[in-house]
Amino acid sequence: MAIRILLLTLGPGVALGLGRFAYALVLPLMQAAWGLSYAQGGLLGSANTLGYFLGAIVSHRLLGWLGYRRGFFLALLLQGGVLALTGADGYALAFALRLLQGALGALVFVGGAALLMALGSSGRSLGAYYGGVGLGLLLAPWLLLGADTPESAWGRLGLGAFLLSLAPLWTWKALKEPPPPARGEGSLRPILPLLLAYGLYGAGYIGYMTFVTTAVGDWTLLFTLLGLGALLTGVVWGTWVERVGGSGGYSTCSWCSFWRASPPWPRGFPGLAPSSSAWPS
Repeated sequence: MAIRILLLTLGPGVALGLGRFAYALVLPLMQAAWGLSYAQGGLLGSANTLGYFLGAIVSHRLLGWLGYRRGFFLALLLQGGVLALTGADGYALAFALRLLQGALGALVFVGGAALLMALGSSGRSLGAYYGGVGLGLLLAPWLLLGADTPESAWGRLGLGAFLLSLAPLWTWKALKEPPPPARGEGSLRPILPLLLAYGLYGAGYIGYMTFVTTAVGDWTLLFTLLGLGALLTGVVWGTWVERVGGSGGYSTCSWCSFWRASPPWPRGFPGLAPSSSAWPS
């Protein structure tokens, strides 16, 4: 069971760690080569987030039609090609592929979690799965060492994503399809405040991860801290939320959001070190 969980954590590592958040490492190269403004760079990040949002909305319906195993692995294996082509032909293609990568990333993230739950995994196991994002964050700066153009940078990320996508295939026979999601009638009104708070929270952390590299020169050390923090999600944050409950966990996340907003005050890595350790919350 532990090996299956470990292999499946490569899904978030590829789809989010490399596919989504490593964009911050490539953005300076894209700005230099393509003359992108911060607004254009932010739009590429927004395209990826929009793709993720749309993919999440249709994920259970689409995965239920394809089969969760088939959909999860198909979306995972496509990550490498999508990433490799992102730097190939300028801004328009990059925009379209960032949108597509976000949608595929949602299918990977949601599909893998559903497959784990079908195995009877505990909340802590799911925390370890979500923390797999950290593996991609740890690997990304090393994959990009020496890359000096958007084409070479995205090509390296694509190759790394493809190679990491192969290992989870060993779990294929051990996985089983989750039961159909429950359907019923209801209203979103009671949870609208929570949805708004979560939306603002997401806007904050996406902005942080898009432009954080402009505030520090040592990307490798920064992403190492971010990756280690994310890998410890299940151990640290899962245990804490179990102790303090949902409302206490939400309050903790809110304070951590304030903490990681500290880069505008002390410039450079000393100011980013505490905020990067809090980001995975």
